[in-house]
Amino acid sequence: MRKNYIDILKGIGIFFVVLGHVTRIPELRVFIWNFHMPLFFLISGFLYNPDKYPDFKGFFKSKFKSIYIPYVLFFLVTFLYWVVIERRFRGGEYSIFHQFIGLFYGTLEGNHLYFNGPLWFLPCLFATELIFYYISKIKNKIGILSVLIISFTIGTLVQLYNLNVFPFGLHTAFFGLVFYGIGFISKEQESSFTNLALVFKLLLLVGCMYVQIMAVQNGYRGDIETSPIYFIPIALCGILFWAVLSKLINKNRTLEYIGVNSLIIMSVHEPIYRFLIGGFSKLSGIEVNIIRTNLTYSILISITCIIAIIPIIYVYNKYVRKRINTLSLF
Repeated sequence: MRKNYIDILKGIGIFFVVLGHVTRIPELRVFIWNFHMPLFFLISGFLYNPDKYPDFKGFFKSKFKSIYIPYVLFFLVTFLYWVVIERRFRGGEYSIFHQFIGLFYGTLEGNHLYFNGPLWFLPCLFATELIFYYISKIKNKIGILSVLIISFTIGTLVQLYNLNVFPFGLHTAFFGLVFYGIGFISKEQESSFTNLALVFKLLLLVGCMYVQIMAVQNGYRGDIETSPIYFIPIALCGILFWAVLSKLINKNRTLEYIGVNSLIIMSVHEPIYRFLIGGFSKLSGIEVNIIRTNLTYSILISITCIIAIIPIIYVYNKYVRKRINTLSLF
């Protein structure tokens, strides 16, 4: 049974992803970076059902179709758009071959996804899911938590010694596994969370938002590479705030629609918002930097960007997704 509040949570999360890329307001960006990508790792772990996949081969096929093939398709489409159109206006500091390597490297490092940076999340999530398949076979929470601590330690050491050069974002996947695992473990507490009295939910909202605001005001950068110890609890506070709020909202068709199609929005929003900002700047005579450092403009561009993606969502769901699902692999 589909959970409305999870789709609402994803809808809120993907809106912040778009807004975080559109805006250049430092405090707002840090506030968003505190939780937005950990949120999607955690939701993925929360939704993971090991009983659905009795063997690794079936699991691999499922994730290959739902994550990796869309990554390849959206990479090629946005890459061609960059080659044919955007590269002429945005600048060609990276060669076409340099960017194409990103299809196989699948990570931001080396600027191989310069034309569409958010695509890094898909291969990283793919790697995270494949690794967690085996972690989920551990029969007790203590064992899983121990592996997550080890994963966090490895990720921290990788960052400390500047070894973040692995393909498919494996260096980030060590941290992604932490949130994925927390999501997986926390699903057992869903009923307790649901049955919390309203007053406690409101207190959680106030407390979690306070942590977020204090982090921003005290100069926290929202950067797991430089603050891995602080990043985990601050991110969890941010996720908990929006999870509680989503549960209270419970039903909202717009946010649910956006959440259900968050993968598509994640994959194509960057070139679209750049086009919108450039077009608005030309028509209005307002400098791009002013647009991106103004909260109202940033929100309006973000909303317009998501609306502009709706035809792509329609085409993908009606024609592409069905064909991917019917593919016979291996």
